[in-house]
Amino acid sequence: MTRISKSRMDMEGGGVNNAYLRDYGESAVIDNSGTSYTIDLTQANTYHLTMTGNCTFAFSNPPAAGIHASFTLMLTQDGTAGRTATWPSSVVWSNGITPNLTATANNTDVFTFTTYDGGGNWYGFEVAQNLLLPQTYIKFGYFATGGPVVSTVDRIDYSNDTATAVAKGPVSLARFRVGSAGNSAFGYLGGGYIASPVTAYSRVDRIDYSNDTATAASKGPLTAARYWIGSTGTSASGYFGGGKNGTPIVSTVDRIDYSNDTATAVAKGPLSGVRTGVAGTGHSAFGYFGGGTASPSFTPALTLVDRIDYSNDTPALTTKGPLSLARWAFSATGNSSFGYFAGGYTASPATTYTRVDRIDYSNDTATAVAKGPLSTARFAPGGVGTSVFGYFGGGSPSPAAVTSVIDRIDYSNDTPTAAVQSHLSVARTYTAGLNHTAL
Repeated sequence: MTRISKSRMDMEGGGVNNAYLRDYGESAVIDNSGTSYTIDLTQANTYHLTMTGNCTFAFSNPPAAGIHASFTLMLTQDGTAGRTATWPSSVVWSNGITPNLTATANNTDVFTFTTYDGGGNWYGFEVAQNLLLPQTYIKFGYFATGGPVVSTVDRIDYSNDTATAVAKGPVSLARFRVGSAGNSAFGYLGGGYIASPVTAYSRVDRIDYSNDTATAASKGPLTAARYWIGSTGTSASGYFGGGKNGTPIVSTVDRIDYSNDTATAVAKGPLSGVRTGVAGTGHSAFGYFGGGTASPSFTPALTLVDRIDYSNDTPALTTKGPLSLARWAFSATGNSSFGYFAGGYTASPATTYTRVDRIDYSNDTATAVAKGPLSTARFAPGGVGTSVFGYFGGGSPSPAAVTSVIDRIDYSNDTPTAAVQSHLSVARTYTAGLNHTAL
């Protein structure tokens, strides 16, 4: 019997006979499709592609005729949805009927293809359709804008999260204290502020993840200029709540519809009261806006958590269980089960926090539970994450200091202190976090 250790073994076209294999994996490619894509069997036998355009596929480098080969292809619709596939003429489908792709945003179809004649014919099979997968395959997180006034967008690679973040295309206008939301195709940054001259903005920038070196495109504005905004959203819409413009603090919640993102945002059900410096996160059904302050003097800070029901977003938001600690100028991220609110500040007495609160979405009337703290106290970090890890980057350890540190929280073991995982390309505070897919 042949035994294969965990070390690499290159067969170079050879064969393994009478072998027993267990606990093994296959190489996978995770990528965006664009409008044309080649499946190369020398690279992997599993491909998971986000459909970012109507795509024409090609299959390359199968083994020689007489050797059976197969691969699995997972196609996930981006936030635009309705993307189509054009297959090679060599693909043979059951009964000669080519299957249609799922048209639902963020849902996935799974196919397998097999050949035994060197790719002369590929036999195609639709294995599953219209799946909503866990968001394990989110590739990148983005930290956008920040203070001192920064126009760049830093990207972290979740598959290599100890590396320093890479600077990508800038936003259309340098500013900070913006809100952020998005889906698998685009990230949206709303509102913002510069200190000299003091100016608040209604500007909305859109980052195209398939071309993230380009300058972000300016899209339809918020209903009014403001900053220190909380934000959350779904795969179809982003919600930007609260904020201020000078002294006035607002309860407004603006909704951006990604399918019509050149239009002015639509005002939806307000927060339960005026607030600024709030943090937002959520899951597919509800969004949560936590903390903040209702006072122009920033005292007192609040523990309040409001919940928005995406299916009925015109009523005033519902108050749910509070945070464990009152604070503002912090951020949040999470997965489908929990929301994590990290860092923060209070003005009287002036205090910066390491606190991480966890909201359990299945029991959201309870007080949030304090979990393992950040590595150092800071306010105004950005928050991003996958289904298994949360990342909090940048922020201010004190009003006069700015950091580039990125902390990582392991959701499966969230009581230890967060690990310092990597750094932003430059120190920044009041930065906004974005993922490929709304969590």
